[in-house]
Amino acid sequence: MILNINILCAVILSLSLTGYTVLSGIFEFLGINQTPAVIVMRTFILLTSLFILANSLLVKKKFKNITLAKLLLSFWLLYLVKIAIVTLLEPESLHRPVSDFWIWGAGVCMFPMLAVTCQEKAVTFKLVFKYVYVLTYVSALLALILGKTQINNGTETYDIGRLNTNSMNPITIGHLGATLGLLSLWGIVVGYNNEGKNLWTIINSRFNYIIGAFLGLILMLMAASRGPILSFSLAVIFYLMANNLSRFIKVAPIIVIAILILYPVGYYLESSFGYNAISRMEGLLSFSGDTISSRDLSFFGALNQFIENPIFGDTIEERTSGFYPHNITLEAFMATGIIGGLIVLSVYTNVFYYAVKSFKYNRPHTWILILLLHRLFAAQTSGALYSSGEFWVLLGAIVVLQSEKYAVINK
Repeated sequence: MILNINILCAVILSLSLTGYTVLSGIFEFLGINQTPAVIVMRTFILLTSLFILANSLLVKKKFKNITLAKLLLSFWLLYLVKIAIVTLLEPESLHRPVSDFWIWGAGVCMFPMLAVTCQEKAVTFKLVFKYVYVLTYVSALLALILGKTQINNGTETYDIGRLNTNSMNPITIGHLGATLGLLSLWGIVVGYNNEGKNLWTIINSRFNYIIGAFLGLILMLMAASRGPILSFSLAVIFYLMANNLSRFIKVAPIIVIAILILYPVGYYLESSFGYNAISRMEGLLSFSGDTISSRDLSFFGALNQFIENPIFGDTIEERTSGFYPHNITLEAFMATGIIGGLIVLSVYTNVFYYAVKSFKYNRPHTWILILLLHRLFAAQTSGALYSSGEFWVLLGAIVVLQSEKYAVINK
C-alpha cells in the first residue's frame, strides 16, 4: 500500500503544479471548453487527497513530527476557524462567493498539501520532476502557439500588449514561463542522471534544458507580467547567494548571456509585435503604472483592518475593495491576527533556512525548493491565501524532504 500512496501523492503534486495549464492548452487547441475537464481534475485531486488522509488515519500513520508540519497545520486550523466564523457562525456580507473560500481554501490548498505530506519517501520526486517538466514544456508550447495580445470582454475586443489565451491570462502564462525557466536552469546546473536509453534521455539533456530555459524566458517577456518576472529573478538570486562559489561561476555566464539576448529581444517583440514587456518593466522600476497603484487601496485597507483588530484579525477579505490585498503575508495578519501572521512568518523563516542549507550542501530534489521560492515571492505581489494552491502543495513536499536526512544529492 505504501507504494500506491507514494504514487498517488506524486500524482497530486504533479497535477496541482501543471494540471490546469496543460488541460487549458490542450482543450483550447482542440477547440473544446476546458472547464468541465478542469473541474474533474480538481475533484480527482480532492477525492484522492481525502483518500490518502483517511488511509493514513486508518493505518495509524504517525504525523511527521517536524516544525514545518506543525506550523502549517496550526495556521490552517486558525484560518479555517476564521472562515467558519465569517461564513457560518457569524455570517458577514462578502463580495466573493462563500464557496470560493471553502472550495479553493480547503479543496485546492489545504487537503492536497496535507495529502502530499503523507508520502513515505521523497524518492518519487524524481518521477514528479519528469511529469512536471514535460507537462510544463507542453503547456508552454501550446501557450506560444495559441497566444495573442487581444482580449474580449464580451462586448468588445481590444489589445493589451500581453500574451494570453482564451483560458490563460498573462499572469498564468508568466508563471508558466517562470516555472519552465527555473526547472530548465536546475536541469542544466544540477539535474538527474539518465538511467538507460529512452525518451526521457532525450528530454533530460543539457541542449533541451537550454532551449527550455530560453522558451520560458521568452514566454515571461511576451506575457509582460511583472510579478512572475520579479519572483523568478528573486528565486534565482536567492539560489546564487545561498550556493557555493563554483556553482555560482557555473550559472553566472548563463544569466549574463540570457540578459544580453533577451533585452534586445524584448524591445523587438514590443516594437514589432506589440508585446509590452520592456515598457512594463520600466514602469515597475520607476514605480509607475496602473497595476501597482490600483492595488494600493486593498493593500492599505487590509493593513488598517489588522491594526484595528491585531489580536484575532478582522475578516477574510479587504472590506473596501472586496478583494484580497495581493500579499498573503499581510492577508494572514488581516484574517487571523498576530498569531496567524507570526506563524506564516515562521514558515518563511523555516523555508529560507532549509533552502540555504539544501543549496549549500547539494541536497536532493532542490528543484522543489526553487519552485517554492518562486511561488513564495510571487505571493507577496499577487494571489490570496485560499487560491495559492501551488504554494501550499510545494510546502507539503518540503515537509517530506525535511523528514529525511541527506548528505549529498542522489542522482
